[in-house]
Amino acid sequence: MQQMRSDLRADFAALSARLAEMVTKIQYDAVVRTEGPVAEFLAA
Repeated sequence: MQQMRSDLRADFAALSARLAEMVTKIQYDAVVRTEGPVAEFLAA
């Protein structure tokens, strides 16, 4: 039982880290689109 709980905790931690990575990438991509060179190119 303790092992299963430990495994679940590790799985949840990995999922949380992956989710944080995805959110960070989405935010970064949004900033690049709105403030980066691509946005300047599209506005021209």
